This record gives sequence, C-alpha cells and structure tokens, in this order.
Amino acid sequence: MKKPTKRRLTILIAIGIVVIVGWIYFVNNFFTNLKPMEYPYEKLKRMVEYNYLRSSLYWGIKYLKRPKTPEEHYKYAFRIGNDIGRYIYCPYPKIGKYKPQQRIKLPPREVIEVRLSQVRENVRWQRRINRAIKSLREIIDNHPESRWADDALFLIPGAYRLKGDYDREIEANREIVRKYNQYRTEDFEEWIIQHSPETHPRSRINFVALAQTNIAVTYWKYKKNYSQAIIEYNKVIDNYPQDKLAFAAPRYIEKHCCPALGDYRPAIKAYQKIIDNHPQTKNAYLAQKNMAYCYRTQKEYAQAVDAFQKLINNYPDNKWNNMAQYEIGRLYEKQKKYSQAIQAYQRVINNYPKKKHLVRNSKKRIQELKSKGK
Repeated sequence: MKKPTKRRLTILIAIGIVVIVGWIYFVNNFFTNLKPMEYPYEKLKRMVEYNYLRSSLYWGIKYLKRPKTPEEHYKYAFRIGNDIGRYIYCPYPKIGKYKPQQRIKLPPREVIEVRLSQVRENVRWQRRINRAIKSLREIIDNHPESRWADDALFLIPGAYRLKGDYDREIEANREIVRKYNQYRTEDFEEWIIQHSPETHPRSRINFVALAQTNIAVTYWKYKKNYSQAIIEYNKVIDNYPQDKLAFAAPRYIEKHCCPALGDYRPAIKAYQKIIDNHPQTKNAYLAQKNMAYCYRTQKEYAQAVDAFQKLINNYPDNKWNNMAQYEIGRLYEKQKKYSQAIQAYQRVINNYPKKKHLVRNSKKRIQELKSKGK
C-alpha cells in the first residue's frame, strides 16, 4: 500500500471541506427550508447553523431505528423539542464573557415570535413535531404506569403550541389539571425545572397552576378571547391561592385583557381577591396599589382616592406611600376639588419632607391652584 503523499492528503482534506460546506448548504437551503433572517453578529449565525447540522445528522440516522420502549419514545420526542427550542430561543450571549452558571439572556420577544412562525411554516419540522406527539401519546395511552407517562403529559401542550394547534394545546393542559392536584416541584423530575422557560432552576412552582396559567395565556395571546382568558386566570387565583402564579394573575388580567375590553373591573376584582386571601402582606400591598391605578385608568377618581387612602392607612410603613399621597392630590384636581387637592399636597410637604422632588412638585401645584383662585 502506497504511503499518503502531501498531494493526496491535500486532495482528501479539500474533498472533506467541500462535503462539509455542501452539507451545511443543503441543510440551510433544502432540509430546514427556513426564511432568511438577520443576526446581530456572525457567531450567532454559526451557532444556529451548527444546530441545524447537528439536528439533521442526528435525525437522519435516528429515523432508521424507530423507538420502541417508553423511554425511547420519550427521549425521541424530547430531543425533537430540544432541537427546535435551540433555534427559537437561541441566546445572545456576550462573546468571551459567557460563564456556565450565568443565566442566558433570551432574544427579544419579537425575534422569538418570528422564529416560531418560521417553525410553523417549515414542513419538515412540522413532521418531526407530529412524530413527537405520536411518541408521547404512545407513552400516555399504552404505558400509563410508566415513569415516563407524567413527563410525556407535560410535554404535549408545548408540542401543540409549536404546531399552532391551540385548541388541542388547551385540551392537553386541561388534561394535566384534571389528572393532578397541587402537584409540587419536589415530586417532579429535575429536567422540567431546567428546561421550562417560565421558571428559574431554583424556583418552586406548582406545575398544575402553570398548566392553568398557560390555558389563560393561550386564550388571550393566540385566540384573542379575552373574556375567557379572565375566567381562566381567576381559576388560578381561586384554586392555587398560595402559588406565586396566583399573585401574578391579576396583573396579567390588567395588562393583557382589560385594555382590549376597555374595562378594568375584572382586574380590580382579581386584585381584591389577593387582598382578601393575603391581608397585610407585600402581595396585598401591591394589589391595593395596582387596584388604585386601575380605578384611575377607569376614570373612577373617587374610588381611586379611596384605594390610595386605604394604601396609606393599612400599610403606614411602606416607602411608596409618599407617592400615593401625591396621587391623591392629582386625583382631587381631576375632580375639580381644589381645596381638598391643596390639603393633600400639603400632607406630602408635612409628612414626607425628605422626598424633595415630591415636595417641590407639591409646592408648585399649591401655588398654581392658589394663583388661579382655586
């Protein structure tokens, strides 16, 4: 056998480079069939292309052997979701400054939405998602006693969301709610904590409450059914009052549903539930504050004054009360109750002398009101 010469080695290396470059081109232009998009820097583009290549090589080999056991079905489906997630949530780390323990900053929401729409338009990736759902259903239906059955049930809603099949996503989340009650993180596998975009690895969260919250999110974000979304958010508050998602639900109602409906009363009622369930806590204080602003947005100024006054009376030691007192003065002005407005501004000056900017603004408002003979 002849020894390899320099020329032969060069030819082999050149052939290898051509094959790799050709394969990457094939993956980007034929296999993935994705629309072109802009990247903030070249390294991110290379990361995405590498994920395409690795994913395609893996599945090109994996399709030759179909999964048989529940574990194989689960890993098969999980790998599909993981590969698609790498594209959708591909991060923007600072070059040379990324540390393994550092939390990765996700792309802007609009970028994630663009990538998600690209996945939904991609025929091959949609086929992969269908295979993943089929494998997960195989575990749930035919191996319900398997240790992978719970995991499969929690993966299916995300798969339906990737497909844009929101009705089935809602039904899958309802299936979780029906099956489990007060299901805690410590009873669940560690992987779901690590891979859930809604939670921090060290957080404690009720995943049934998360499923119920996801139902509400699907209604407001994708189905634009804001009234039903409010009903679903209230189920989180009523059924899981101790969970942190229950404290966030009224804020979601206020931010996502009320502006579309032009009515902030659902948010006010939700905040009142938090106050009733957790009196004299930080969450109750925040609920009272947000309730006052909802009244102000609703232009119910008298109720807003009462809400801000309750904030001051019930939580006298809170640092934000100076701003609440100033807001009372502004609200009296809107009601054309100028003498009461002057008194409210004077309380800011007397009670919070260290808040120089509020004291300065209060004095200015008093002077303007007096100069106009009000």
